[in-house]
Amino acid sequence: MFWGSLGESHTRLEEGIAKAGFPNEERAFHPHLTVARLRQQQHANELAQIHQQMEFEPVEILVNELVVIRSELSSSGSKYTILSRHPLRV
Repeated sequence: MFWGSLGESHTRLEEGIAKAGFPNEERAFHPHLTVARLRQQQHANELAQIHQQMEFEPVEILVNELVVIRSELSSSGSKYTILSRHPLRV
């Protein structure tokens, strides 16, 4: 599945990253939204089943900025650092 403008933005980002000398991601592009992170796996299967049974209506979201964020996971919690901001044309 191609994700329209989001897929195009991803392609342009990958091209820019390559020009800067960084290797492209080898995994396929799959946009996602992290809903929750579990510290322990206890009851994770039940939570996943409940989530799959929920019905979500499709929504359109206008995005006017791309923010590159470094995520560092540790035992004391996640630390997020904004590396750069890029306005998008809408």
